[in-house]
Amino acid sequence: MNSCGCWGGEMSQTAKVAEPISGDQLYQERARRAFPLLVRQAEAGQPIFYSDLAEELGMPNPRNLNYPLGSIGQTLRDLGKEWNEQIPPLQCVVINKHDRLPGEGIGWFLTDKDDFSSLSLAQKRKIVGVALARVFAYPRWREVLSTLSLPYAPDYLDGLAVIRNKIVHNSEAARTAYKRELRALYDLRTTPEPPEFLSALDNRITSPLRGHRRLEGLVAVVKKVIGGT
Repeated sequence: MNSCGCWGGEMSQTAKVAEPISGDQLYQERARRAFPLLVRQAEAGQPIFYSDLAEELGMPNPRNLNYPLGSIGQTLRDLGKEWNEQIPPLQCVVINKHDRLPGEGIGWFLTDKDDFSSLSLAQKRKIVGVALARVFAYPRWREVLSTLSLPYAPDYLDGLAVIRNKIVHNSEAARTAYKRELRALYDLRTTPEPPEFLSALDNRITSPLRGHRRLEGLVAVVKKVIGGT
């Protein structure tokens, strides 16, 4: 068992048997909820730990992510066949804290064989590193979400827009939108004025630049968007 609580062999098997996200099983519902979060991580160029993703989804046991992530992998394979292109394995952005690698089940989507678990740590890191680079560089994640009728979350560009309107106009409508959008986006109970808000550290699991000032996180989002256009 690895540090996320996932059994390697079981993860490898569920990767093969999990169905795409369109069904009504609990793991498919969880896959639909997780999908936009993984796109968020891909666009930010940041992996996420199993435990952090489980917490964000309200799942007490990270081990139960095996089927949702396998479902996401199968969905991307099917969509890639429809689009006649190889869509990178988005689910590999979810990693263990111990070795900072995905679970063994990712091998089914990276090597087309069951022997990922038998590779050396260096070999695994090389394979996963190449896959992550493709995931982070892939330009069509928003289109993938749209095709699958899934929302994109969160939209930090909208947050940046309401901050700008609050500073420039400071009308009642601008102040109302500022409070509403930033409370929802950053899970705030109260909304400080822009200088204080932007200067505060953002330590949320979902932060685009965790441990840095909110302003730096927003700048990172803008750079990522510009780089992808």
